[in-house]
Amino acid sequence: MSNMSSVANAILGGWNLYVVQTIQNGTPITFTFAGSSNVFLPGVSRPDMAPGKTYDDIRIPWDSHGPCRFNAACALPFANINVFAYPASFTPGQAGRNIINGPGILWHEVSAAKEFSIRERLRGSVRLDVNNPFKRYFFASPNSVVDFRNPQAFGKITGTQGLTSGIGASKFFMEMIFRLEF
Repeated sequence: MSNMSSVANAILGGWNLYVVQTIQNGTPITFTFAGSSNVFLPGVSRPDMAPGKTYDDIRIPWDSHGPCRFNAACALPFANINVFAYPASFTPGQAGRNIINGPGILWHEVSAAKEFSIRERLRGSVRLDVNNPFKRYFFASPNSVVDFRNPQAFGKITGTQGLTSGIGASKFFMEMIFRLEF
């Protein structure tokens, strides 16, 4: 910017650009069950794995931009209910804890900052921070209760995670800060 006029250089020159990108796995998911006519011991009830099924069969390829992403009734499932089965009476289920991860986070923050001198002992700085500039939604974990009476609800993601000012924010968030040093 040194070839520009002093006013243009003072406004446009000397900016620093910062980009922070966070890539994070989703939260671990433990599956439970409901709706079985079998009798079980008290405590957390985990389902069995269906014969011939493994943990790799649980997750279904999921598109967050699917045709019905804002309608929970027809949203694409994240997990396959047919991988699970009800355990026999008084038998703990075989499915482990935290066997798959929910949707992850790809979160960006972009900042532009500039420092400038006002007088000999007086300096100023201005900074603009933008969280989630691409307006990506960060989806919560799916419904993890195996209930063969209501299979259409299983594996559906019906919400987002995060706060508006923290990591995982699903909303565009921008702030500008001016600081005076003397």
